[in-house]
Amino acid sequence: MYDLGILPEEARGWRFLPAGAKGAAGDWFQPSFNDKKWLVGATPFNWDREMQTTVVENSPADDSSPAGERLVNFRFEFELPPGVLKKESKFKFEVQAMGSVVHLWLNGRELKLDDRVKRGRHEYSVPPLPEKPPAAPKAAAGKGIAAAPPPPPPPAPKGPPATDFLRPGKNVIAAQVKPPAKGGEILFQLRLDEVKRPKDLPVEVDESVAEEVVEKIVTHRAVVCDLCSKIGGIPACVHACPHDAAMRVNARKDFPATY
Repeated sequence: MYDLGILPEEARGWRFLPAGAKGAAGDWFQPSFNDKKWLVGATPFNWDREMQTTVVENSPADDSSPAGERLVNFRFEFELPPGVLKKESKFKFEVQAMGSVVHLWLNGRELKLDDRVKRGRHEYSVPPLPEKPPAAPKAAAGKGIAAAPPPPPPPAPKGPPATDFLRPGKNVIAAQVKPPAKGGEILFQLRLDEVKRPKDLPVEVDESVAEEVVEKIVTHRAVVCDLCSKIGGIPACVHACPHDAAMRVNARKDFPATY
């Protein structure tokens, strides 16, 4: 499976340190922070014996708390592809952490959790989802009197644009997580996808909810080799199959009619 995310689930170059370590103090979640002395790893990070040992060995010597109670900080620098970021763009971070996500920052700005956590999955929208307006009170109807129609719902408030959180080129995502209770479970994994709107909305979609209509995020593409991961828009398997299992031919030229 080829990961289509802007920031895929399996990514190398993540920097991490226990939150109590000397080099992890201060504004470590800011883009300008120097993390060259941090440890380097790749997602997904599992809370296995090796990771637990790494956290303990890089914590202060006077820290006697169990490894499972020590928070871990993560940082990653990534770039947005050209032309992806617009004011009306929408993105979603999906974090898998079987413990908990204490904080998540994007370019030094803390993000808000979309909804309650489901099986260790935390979702964060960029820009954040607008708060739902309070429900309008129902008009009371007297005996023999028809109830008045409810007033129309107020328009949903427009939030800040995506350009307030992301920038063209270099961006930094930072997270602080708590380890899971069981060893071997996922400590931290993160992906970033663009949330796309359908090009043509059905006529029956009301304008008040048109902004909420989005395409389902496609995160992976099934391939049997790396050809389709490098060639977009055409099925590479029938153009340059390395196994001679498929071949594209011109029926008019290669199979002439016989009489």
